[in-house]
Amino acid sequence: MYYSHLLPVASLAYIVVAGQCSSHSSHCAPGGNFDLKGWELQLPIGTQGDPDTIPNSKLEGCHGYQDKPYFYTGDDGAMVMYVPATVSATAVDTSAHGTIIGQIHVDGSVSQYPVAKLYYASTGDLYFGVVDSLKTGNTVYTKVGHVPLKTKFRYEIRYEKNVLSVGIDGGDQQVFANTLGAPISYFKAGNYNQGETPSTIQFYAVQVLH
Repeated sequence: MYYSHLLPVASLAYIVVAGQCSSHSSHCAPGGNFDLKGWELQLPIGTQGDPDTIPNSKLEGCHGYQDKPYFYTGDDGAMVMYVPATVSATAVDTSAHGTIIGQIHVDGSVSQYPVAKLYYASTGDLYFGVVDSLKTGNTVYTKVGHVPLKTKFRYEIRYEKNVLSVGIDGGDQQVFANTLGAPISYFKAGNYNQGETPSTIQFYAVQVLH
């Protein structure tokens, strides 16, 4: 799922299983519980390099788009995103860094590489991969936190005035060197499986500020 506008600042909150969302209805599609204005949804189906995409107009509202098992409202009101096993692992360091749950992506007219990606590993470790060259895509990985599996947590990614930072569970924002020159970018949140086994990510709140 990606926010389809230029993104100076982004924050995303509460991921993974546990607890009840008392203000959310399990009878509504995710668009009835979350403000998805400005977001588009990329599904883990379609053709390579061209995933099926659901436009914003079809996501909004209680009767908006949902398609189990890929994107739906869980029994506890969470927005659930599921990715089945992939045929092969093509990304490097999959076992070490895990599933991508948030990223700042550069507009395709500028580069094919992102500014940064936040990974959640099967060990519960969180890694922030920061790209230092839009030409080569060379990425530097830093462990930024640890949250046990099936535990709610909050993360916040900021990218404003060419300053890149990430914070976990309300902790201080960890600032990362960024020399990319503030390219046109947008925010992506979801379940970007990098491995060969299925993964499920549950969102309990999403907020974007810009």
